Amino acid sequence: MSAASLLVTAALLCWAPPADATHAAARLRARTTRPTASPPTAPTITVRAATRLELEKINRVQGGVVLTLKLVDADLGTGVGGKAVRIWILRDGKVQFETRAMTTKSGTAKTFVPYRSGEYTLKLSYEGDPLYTKAQPRARLVDLSKNAVTLLVDCPPAADLAGPSIPVGVTVSGRGDLASIPVTLSFLRRGRVVRTVAGKTDSTGRFDATLPPRSLGRPGDLLLVARTRTTSAFNSARASQRMVLFTRVTTTLSADKRRARMGSVLTLRGQ
Repeated sequence: MSAASLLVTAALLCWAPPADATHAAARLRARTTRPTASPPTAPTITVRAATRLELEKINRVQGGVVLTLKLVDADLGTGVGGKAVRIWILRDGKVQFETRAMTTKSGTAKTFVPYRSGEYTLKLSYEGDPLYTKAQPRARLVDLSKNAVTLLVDCPPAADLAGPSIPVGVTVSGRGDLASIPVTLSFLRRGRVVRTVAGKTDSTGRFDATLPPRSLGRPGDLLLVARTRTTSAFNSARASQRMVLFTRVTTTLSADKRRARMGSVLTLRGQ
């Protein structure tokens, strides 16, 4: 190899591009390899149903009482099954008894409480889960030595808003004198009271009332809730029944042709 060739080779090996050219190439690579922005993630919205926990009745049995509770969907009025509820019995602010119970498919739960005479504070709780919100804690004064009553609500499953008055009622059953027990009938739509009727039972434990359909508002689902107040002989009780208000609609149809052949198309109009 000649001396001139050696000088050219050494110059090529020692040569480096200018700094500005290096930076420009790096910026070009960065622009060509920049990842595309991913589309924004859609927000996740979780809707949980409201709940209500009620004491339905207290039954005296040998050695104690059986409490019947019910966990319901506050909007639909239907029972919520497979949920754990908590029960406390307190006296003078001190816990005397505590337990848990699981609701059945109908939303009810029963638990046995060893008999204790006198008045106690009964506290009920449901903590909620991903589908249902926490029920507002309820505390009430009960006398575990009193007899219990059972309520049976009567109402039609459906009623026409343009029809006659709607008969509703409740039958109170239990041991003892069932006359003059205070009863309240409340009609609820999505948890809100739209109409209330109050009175007292007759000598057979029956209370009846009639209501004009228009007094119950617009068409839709209603929950009729019956409650009795605590008396000197009985603890309070609760029961409910669903009903639907509807409006009849008549539609008159007319065709663009009086006669038609098989497979032909008719245009119908209605009002």
